[in-house]
Amino acid sequence: MVPAALVLLSLRTLAGYGYVLQVDAPFGPRGLPLSWSFAAPIGVAVNSAIDAFGGMTAGKLCLALALFLVGFGAMLVTRRLPWYAQCGAGLLAVLNPWVFDRLSEGQWGVVGAAGALFIWVAAFDALQRKPDVRRAAALALAGVVTVALSANFAGILGVLAIAAVIAGRPWRDRTRLRWTATAAALTCVLLLYGVVPFFLQQGGGTYATVQSYGRADFLAFRPTPDQQYGAIPALAGLYGEWAERSGRIPVATTGNPWWPASTALLVAFAVIGAIRAPQRRWLLPAGLVGLAISASTATSWGIDAAVWLAQHVPLAAAYRDTQKWDALWLVALAILGAEAVTAVPRLFRGRRPLALWAGPAAATVMALAILFPAGIHQLQTLPDLVKPADYPQDWYAAAAYLDGNVPRDAPVVVLPWHLYEPLDFTGRLVANPAPEFFPGTLIVPNDPELPGQTAPAASPGNIGAIALAQPEPRPCALADAVRAAGVRWVVLEHTTGDEEALRRLRPCGFHIVEGAPGRTAVLSG
Repeated sequence: MVPAALVLLSLRTLAGYGYVLQVDAPFGPRGLPLSWSFAAPIGVAVNSAIDAFGGMTAGKLCLALALFLVGFGAMLVTRRLPWYAQCGAGLLAVLNPWVFDRLSEGQWGVVGAAGALFIWVAAFDALQRKPDVRRAAALALAGVVTVALSANFAGILGVLAIAAVIAGRPWRDRTRLRWTATAAALTCVLLLYGVVPFFLQQGGGTYATVQSYGRADFLAFRPTPDQQYGAIPALAGLYGEWAERSGRIPVATTGNPWWPASTALLVAFAVIGAIRAPQRRWLLPAGLVGLAISASTATSWGIDAAVWLAQHVPLAAAYRDTQKWDALWLVALAILGAEAVTAVPRLFRGRRPLALWAGPAAATVMALAILFPAGIHQLQTLPDLVKPADYPQDWYAAAAYLDGNVPRDAPVVVLPWHLYEPLDFTGRLVANPAPEFFPGTLIVPNDPELPGQTAPAASPGNIGAIALAQPEPRPCALADAVRAAGVRWVVLEHTTGDEEALRRLRPCGFHIVEGAPGRTAVLSG
């Protein structure tokens, strides 16, 4: 009860606010776009919540459940430890810079997937202790939920599973081997519903999209090193998210040059836990693998290696945002830290007063390292970052026009060509909400271009390259590129670059059919 109360207390400031998948505004009239892919079950659940409770409430539920899942998962896997150790694991799982950055990006699915990783570890432990069909099914279900929440976690889960199997050595017992293999096979079979369309279909979130990623993507999503201490200490403390460079996410290390002391304490707890708990020792190398992959693109030679690998194994480009691998390090820090707290009283055997208080004292030290500076910063800052904003009426009018006048299978280009936009109604740079708001078949950017920053290299002649060109290569180049893609409809969002896009399109046969200059509009050409 006490650990649960502490995690719920840490959620109290956050759960009253709504958020959406990679969008800093409430769920729009479209909800989540559904496709027969990994996230389809999650999309069905979210859209059902939108229909039942409305977008604002659904956004609050997604945020609260993602945070609760990561805290609950950490407490579940440490449930056999004393309550104060369980508290430390839950607190670290919820209040850390990695979770803060992901929620600031709107990636509540990624946070939920990290929580599912904890649950997978608990299910694996249960299967090794008492292998049977029920526990094998539970392990497979935990794996499927992990990938459904975030498809990128397929590889992350694979590394975790390999480390767990090597450490558990199920081949020493025929029953354990049989049910472990059954769980693995069942996981693979259940994931086929997403694997097959991922490779066969076109559009966002498919293998075809992944194949288009290149050097610009790895450069844009590389870690952000701390100005004083570099990339490795930052990532070890679960800092270093790529978006920290944009300035839109306030960083806890700013004004707190002593933050490495807190990081060093948490890492020390993890190392002690690995030493004192041999059954959990495998988590440390698994976490270090995640940390190494996360840091791999922090150097120029690391970028070169990532690009080379993506050219020869295109699927590797799906991990252009390498910091998602920090989830493995988070799992190791939380679980091994709790094991270290549990081990401290054993150092004082025979000294009853010290042994009685040593565990809670160690848990207090761990909690202070969690809270200062990252945890307190997260509790103070995150509510403002995830506070929902209302879409303006011109957005709804444009969506209604598309819904009533444009066939659903007709492609619609969204301009200006920005993946992140400084929208007036959100007050800061946010992920482009078009895919979750407007109906129809949308053509939106997948590149990491940010307004005001150098645009990545793009293929000559495509819509993105011409839309970003300053000045336009030739008269009507943008309009010609749009038509060459088989498109006659354009959604022009009111944001940075909309006046320039309108200036290029109107003299070239595109006219406004909904909205007006200075507002979100629909153009036809």
